[in-house]
Amino acid sequence: MVDPVSTVDSHVYERNAIEGWLQNHKTSPVTGRPLPSLALAPQDHMRRAIEEYKQLQSTLDRVSCARAAQVLDIASVNPHVGLRYQLDRLKEALNLPTAESKAECQEVIAELETVLMTPSSLARSNASMHGCSCRDIEQFACLRALVGHDQGVNAMAALPENRVASGSGDGAVKSWDLASGRCTATFPGHTASVSAMTRLGSDHIVSSSWDFTIRIWSLGLHSLGSFILGDCGCKVHSVTAVSARSVASGSQDGQVRLWDVARQSQLLALDGHDKQVLGVEALSADMIASCSADRTVKLWDIRTKQCLSTLRGHGGSVRATTTLAGGQLASCSSDSSIKAWDLGSGRCLSAFHGHRESVWSVVAIGNGHLASGSLDGTIRLWNLHDNSTTSILDDHNGGVSKVVAVGTNLVSSSLDHTVRVWGSVPISP
Repeated sequence: MVDPVSTVDSHVYERNAIEGWLQNHKTSPVTGRPLPSLALAPQDHMRRAIEEYKQLQSTLDRVSCARAAQVLDIASVNPHVGLRYQLDRLKEALNLPTAESKAECQEVIAELETVLMTPSSLARSNASMHGCSCRDIEQFACLRALVGHDQGVNAMAALPENRVASGSGDGAVKSWDLASGRCTATFPGHTASVSAMTRLGSDHIVSSSWDFTIRIWSLGLHSLGSFILGDCGCKVHSVTAVSARSVASGSQDGQVRLWDVARQSQLLALDGHDKQVLGVEALSADMIASCSADRTVKLWDIRTKQCLSTLRGHGGSVRATTTLAGGQLASCSSDSSIKAWDLGSGRCLSAFHGHRESVWSVVAIGNGHLASGSLDGTIRLWNLHDNSTTSILDDHNGGVSKVVAVGTNLVSSSLDHTVRVWGSVPISP
């Protein structure tokens, strides 16, 4: 953008582009509504910010360029993948019953407020400086993209024999062979967006959906199909296998439920979260971690049905967790950060900053490293010892919804409709 101007409805455009549009239209290119006036207002503060950034970028070193990038963030020049996603959610909410629509809209508004209040300029600066740090002896590169979903891929699970399963916004579940990049099966069944997936044994996967159901799918050579494990009566956002016989789920009503696989029935419900449960993870056969839009992580004892502790510190919805060595847990949030916790004391040990938008996925990948995926479209690899970013993977064209480790590779799913496979490649010393 060189010469930004705004129309009377406050949308900002490049002058040449909007003038060309207005020669043939009297409507807003964003909303389609008639414009009461075709007058254009120069956005001088934004133009000066752009000019200053370009000048700094051409003359200063990397750290100074990172500071110049702050100007762009403050001026809100760059469009955000995450904001487009939240807009889609608001549109979906219009079709929901009144009470549920209000709750969904309130959640989106809260997350947007978190994005607007997040010091993204600081995050961008930290990200650039971390990106300048020395990397390990290997770096990751995209090996292939798996294409086949018609909508954004929201969920994914690692499977045996170098395979993954994925679920998308159109309700489809697919399995993939990573070596060939071939889709080996497509499973119809869900009637709304697939929100989460987990592996159950060697031949089954479990999926949760906004159609209120949890399904178990057979991947056996002679049996491909599914059955409904349970109906929560509201959107199901997350699912995890606790054992070969039980599955836990988190849903819109703020409950964590435990399900009996053989009997296809609910065993118990855990109440404690004030808002929807966005992630669940089995820490052991008797303990579950849940994270919520109420900005907390809770640890539950399944045997006693008691909440053992509540981890507080995030400034936005907590989207997912992953277990770390030494009795620790990592969580990621819409406040764009990742935090490491000591499970014994409930104390926050460290925080990781670098993503510019909501972090949806985090996974431990061994050797003292984490991988995270964000609505800013990037995957970051983190060194747990010094909290630094060791790699930034940015081949996706949309927000990254899930990252899993499969053997020595990373696999990511994205709102750009693709699944990507990442592998380490040697670099020169």
